[in-house]
Amino acid sequence: MDSPTGTVIGILHAADGQRVTVELDKGIVCARCASGKGCGAGLWPGSERSTQIEAVAHKRSDLAVGDTVQLKLPPSGVFAAALHAYGAPLLGVLIAVAVAQGMAFGDVESAAASLAGLAVGSFASRLYLNRPSCLSRLQPRIDKVL
Repeated sequence: MDSPTGTVIGILHAADGQRVTVELDKGIVCARCASGKGCGAGLWPGSERSTQIEAVAHKRSDLAVGDTVQLKLPPSGVFAAALHAYGAPLLGVLIAVAVAQGMAFGDVESAAASLAGLAVGSFASRLYLNRPSCLSRLQPRIDKVL
């Protein structure tokens, strides 16, 4: 994904820096999404509206509402977010099915166990991803003012 650009529509000053709300135009977020080959977020027909996200601006005093900015998220941040969002639920399913099969449960009980494992894994993932330290590492940052 290329570094998307957007317009600053709100600034919140906090102790750890500025939290900036940026409005991204859907057409310029990602070339793959624009061509219909993206991750799926831009594939719904009729969703040509803009997207608003919150970004971090550490030690930036030159930002103002209306500025055009370029955002950056390191590839390691994207990988970590995907790993936490999808890995924990998948691991929950695998462990639950392995335990169910080890206890010689039938198909219906194994399916129920897999759903329970999915729920537990999803809950654990959500708890982890909602921690402030995790959110600050996985949030896009203002790279530069254009």
